Amino acid sequence: MTKLKNNIYTTIIVVIGFFIYLIMLTNNIYSHTVNNKTVDKVFEISGFVSKKALQNFDFGNKNEVFVTQREKQHTYLSRCIISGKKAYVKDYIILENYGHGESIEVITDKSKTYIWIGNTVNKRSNANGKIYYWSKDISRIEYIVDSSCPTGARVGEIKTITNIENISTKQKGKAFRSAVAISDKSNRICFRTQIDDFNKTTYYGVYKLDEINHRLNSTSIDKMDINNFKSSQVTYFTDLQCPNGSFQGFDITELNSHYIYIYGGAEGETPTIYKYSYTNNGDYNHERTIKIKDDYVGKLEAEGIKVRSNPNGNENKIYISFKPSKDYNKKLKPFGIYLCE
Repeated sequence: MTKLKNNIYTTIIVVIGFFIYLIMLTNNIYSHTVNNKTVDKVFEISGFVSKKALQNFDFGNKNEVFVTQREKQHTYLSRCIISGKKAYVKDYIILENYGHGESIEVITDKSKTYIWIGNTVNKRSNANGKIYYWSKDISRIEYIVDSSCPTGARVGEIKTITNIENISTKQKGKAFRSAVAISDKSNRICFRTQIDDFNKTTYYGVYKLDEINHRLNSTSIDKMDINNFKSSQVTYFTDLQCPNGSFQGFDITELNSHYIYIYGGAEGETPTIYKYSYTNNGDYNHERTIKIKDDYVGKLEAEGIKVRSNPNGNENKIYISFKPSKDYNKKLKPFGIYLCE
């Protein structure tokens, strides 16, 4: 009888301990701040050759904004000039077989413009038979304005980083959907890749940008495995959750603290941003959720995010975009870049 009582007490203690663990876990997951935000349109963009949705964007010199779109397996990269509340396409490049175009970073160096962008199309179909054209690799290409070209611009040097799954030392599969983000003025570049279709297994690796650029500039090799940059890796972490289970872009900031912003939301869902802090030890914490509440854009598909350091305060400026709804002629309304905060 005594032994039976002891077993019962042990079972009760284990059950209570398990529930305490669940409570602690739940509090950890949902302890972050949730904010509802409206947005202000910064400018509209017109003059695109492609009529497809804007995938992502980044700002270049002064009044430039670069924009990506996808036509089947090809990426359309456009350079636009901002004038007040309007921007128009000045020139563009068609990057054949580069894929979805869901990430772009613009860097200027000694009067040259370099674009970090997804490359190497990876055709995939989901359970419903819908076909996607993801990018497996990440390239740094030189964007050259050239009026002698029919599109007004051409590609110069191309350097490609492959096997992005090697961010992790314990990879569980091959990269099939990769993206890139660069932190303004802090010498950090982050590579992201998925190895499954459900955003469940993702790797993020943060590297020293100057060392990667030096290595790329010092070799005649056009393609390099990311393993070649192991000494430049600052940290890596895995499996950050995406808002609404949807990945629609990400960015990092490292000026004062280490943050990563993930943007997500399909059409009909609330466009949402998850803000994570992270350390160089590979730890991370969900700090904040930002939900976009707006009569028009509040249910549009999320498309692209850029976070810029705010010189006038501690908070960063978050720029986002959406896939616009259609007008009465079933054509997409004008594309726009919006300021979240």
